[in-house]
Amino acid sequence: MDKQYDVIVIGAGNGGLSAAANTAKAGLKTLVIERHNLPGGSATSFVRGRFEFEAALHELFDLGDQDHPGTVWQLFEHYGIHLKWYYENQLMRILVPDQVDITLPTGITNFLDTMEEAVPGCRKSVARALDCGRTGVEALQYINNEHPNKLTLLTKYGDFLKMCACTARQGFKSLGVPDKAAHLMETYWSYLGGTEDQMDFFTMIVMLYNYIVQRPAMPAHKSHEMSLALADSIYRHHGDIWYNCTVSQLLFDDSGKTVTGVVANGQKIFSRYVVADISPTTIITKLLPANVQAPEKNIKLTNARPFAYSLETMYLGLNRSAEELGIKHYSTFILKDLDPVKQAAATNHNHKGTFIANCLNCFVPDASPKGTSTLFFTTMGDPQYWANLSPAEYYQAKNKRMQDWVNHYERFTGISIRPYIEEASFATDVTFARYLGTPNGSPYGYQIQDWDNIVPRLLNMADEQMFNHLEITSAAAENIDGYNNCYTNGFLHANNIIKEAFQ
Repeated sequence: MDKQYDVIVIGAGNGGLSAAANTAKAGLKTLVIERHNLPGGSATSFVRGRFEFEAALHELFDLGDQDHPGTVWQLFEHYGIHLKWYYENQLMRILVPDQVDITLPTGITNFLDTMEEAVPGCRKSVARALDCGRTGVEALQYINNEHPNKLTLLTKYGDFLKMCACTARQGFKSLGVPDKAAHLMETYWSYLGGTEDQMDFFTMIVMLYNYIVQRPAMPAHKSHEMSLALADSIYRHHGDIWYNCTVSQLLFDDSGKTVTGVVANGQKIFSRYVVADISPTTIITKLLPANVQAPEKNIKLTNARPFAYSLETMYLGLNRSAEELGIKHYSTFILKDLDPVKQAAATNHNHKGTFIANCLNCFVPDASPKGTSTLFFTTMGDPQYWANLSPAEYYQAKNKRMQDWVNHYERFTGISIRPYIEEASFATDVTFARYLGTPNGSPYGYQIQDWDNIVPRLLNMADEQMFNHLEITSAAAENIDGYNNCYTNGFLHANNIIKEAFQ
């Protein structure tokens, strides 16, 4: 039987869940269709033996707290979600063997003190950069919460537009930040998938500023707790979620310009609006009926946007506590070189000298059973390498990669972990592609570039709409990737529907 909804959301990832929670709360009859048996997309966990591993979240930024709420806090309050949060007072340990070993703290003053000690004479220039971060945060809040006026952006937020128009490398140089100090501040580049010569200065400095001021945050029960809480919010507001259900096609009216529903598991399901928590590339190549073609501008735009990096991740369950092993840092960036461009070049299938090692137990004390700990290592992927392997070669390559990473970690940190490994799992680009359904398995969407970043995407949101009554929200959307950004994407696109639906 054909069914009728106000809103159908394709995909229960971060953006889709946020959009559905918003439209359901507004009173619109909302259905989420998810091909897996649980919600979350990247925001999930999985079990191996007695360990529950965090699948993807390193740490949240822009959460804030009750006294100083950030974007995520405000959104979750709006959805009626209240979780227990842990906060970390260290940003990261940066380890470049035989060159650099520094732990960057949170708090503006502490951060400036540490940077000055590491790079004497950099304090004033770094302070100027962080002040740009503060301006950027305020400007982004204005853009997300208002109908932005370019004159207001120019007059009220000073050099904001200049920050968006230059690369991170150009931004730091223009402020007189020494190269070493800039590279230390750029270490988070891999969280957004763009090096200093690719990413705009605005995106880089806003992320760093939020981490320093608000502190990295983590839910008590891993990121899947956030996904379940959003799903619960949808149910509480009379929305529905269909799991194990795959959307194979969008439905259109006779004009071929307005979406009217979807085909899922062979069934036509009609709705006034559709939200797609998937890549525009996937929509164009897989979900359009034979008689419908995407507008030429959208085809050109997706062709102009290269896919961002993919990832490889190793998960280890250790039968010793972090304290017993001597692990003192939640997040350790083990780098081949301090320069982000050289770091990216080092992340290939021949040498894994650049990766992030996270021990969640240093952040969330009871993240694993008592007397145990978990580590997960992450680096940029190489989808072509894995795609060209036979099944036997694939498993051999995974085993070799795990051996190499353990060797690297033990040699660079001086911490022995091999004798205590109880569980081990490895996710390649192929794993993420199969699970996330994204091109190359990339969780980042399209590559951030100086001409194509958050601000121009937000300002051109209406012009980039592909079809009437279709809203696209994912890591490939306006606020780019990242948990908080995807939650915001979903909220904004749901607001577009709410405003139109109740006109």
